[in-house]
Amino acid sequence: GCEDGLIRFWDNRVPHTSSGRPDSADLRPFINLDVKSGVTGYGFYDDSQLSTRNPSEISSVAFDAGGVNLAAGTAGGVVALYDMRTSRPLHVKEHQYGLPIHTVRFH
Repeated sequence: GCEDGLIRFWDNRVPHTSSGRPDSADLRPFINLDVKSGVTGYGFYDDSQLSTRNPSEISSVAFDAGGVNLAAGTAGGVVALYDMRTSRPLHVKEHQYGLPIHTVRFH
């Protein structure tokens, strides 16, 4: 996961240099999904339990079968559901005990 609460997306069709390696100037993410700001104010995490972890740290990510929806779980026990066409969460769910989210998936 990303410790800063951002999920970054790259285009794997980045142009390559003559050496066959990607051009380092083009290795910037084309989307930064700011989960941290989307889940601010949610969660029941205990600050004493997170001395080494940021509660906004991304701990799990999953896409739906169509690739349009994304679920992101955080170390602070929050799951946010996104439509990839927008940067605001469709729904935010708090884990009852504020434990880190280890796995998210679509059924």
